[in-house]
Amino acid sequence: MGKIYCSNCGTELDDSDKFCSSCGNIVNGDMSDNHNIRENNENLTFMERIEIIPLIIGILFCVICQIIASVLPYQSQSIVVLLGFAIGSFLMGYLSNESITFVLCYAVFTAIISFLVYWLFFSTRFFHLADILLPLFLTVVFSFIGNLIKIKLKL
Repeated sequence: MGKIYCSNCGTELDDSDKFCSSCGNIVNGDMSDNHNIRENNENLTFMERIEIIPLIIGILFCVICQIIASVLPYQSQSIVVLLGFAIGSFLMGYLSNESITFVLCYAVFTAIISFLVYWLFFSTRFFHLADILLPLFLTVVFSFIGNLIKIKLKL
């Protein structure tokens, strides 16, 4: 079999690679198949490329942890919520088959949705900037780590 190159960034790949080690692009063994996948993805809109399962898992995990935290003593609420954001975001990044750009978009969307759920149903105090920045930071960092681990393990 001839040399295989990533259709996204041009990096030379091994025959056994499932993901490009440089950009995380999904790799097929046949160069013509890989080219067709890229052409098909270029024609898709952002809304057509969204992977619903990782996104739902990330949002549900964060919201469920907020619900669980609401019945716990005040001292342990923030730990449970932050742990939920970390684990949910990691799973979202790990389960996504898209590039890191999409994973980070998913993370921002998850943080915003979770923040809105918190303020609509659980909040009894005024808005603080940390209420959105901390979940946003956690979702971005942990979804990036999850996606990076998946790429490094070449799953």
